[in-house]
Amino acid sequence: MRAHLYVSEADGTTWGLAIWDPFVLAALAGSARPINALVTDPILRPAQIASLLTPFECWAFRHRDGLPCAIALPLPGADIEPPPFVIEAWQWEQLVDLPIPDRVAELLRQSYPELREDAVEEMLLRFCATAIRECRTQGRDGLAAYSEWAAKALSEALSERGLR
Repeated sequence: MRAHLYVSEADGTTWGLAIWDPFVLAALAGSARPINALVTDPILRPAQIASLLTPFECWAFRHRDGLPCAIALPLPGADIEPPPFVIEAWQWEQLVDLPIPDRVAELLRQSYPELREDAVEEMLLRFCATAIRECRTQGRDGLAAYSEWAAKALSEALSERGLR
């Protein structure tokens, strides 16, 4: 597992992966139910998933809703890409997008404790996806920019609807 802790971008920049976090690992390798609506497919390519998960017989965790969920393990004989993995641009975008809904929800709960939880959850992912698109169009990148834009836009929309 230690060999899989780091990945590199095409330019050689090295990053650590939080594979000890079951939600991160589920997003990397794919799970029976997506972790969130922004990252629905496995982030890693099949040969990378096989390399990462080959040592395991089973990987299960509790999903956000508290129900058990499992990560499908590679079949014996699957092609394996040796670590360290080189992460492509589309994979990097998925890694950046992964924590956004949780970050935006956290910002909203801190800034607007009076918001109803169901109102936050109902609109959260739509605003996160819009935030990513808008920020990238404007040349702004990163979790902080996306989260702040989505939290502000969602707060304004909730106010307009009288939900806060």
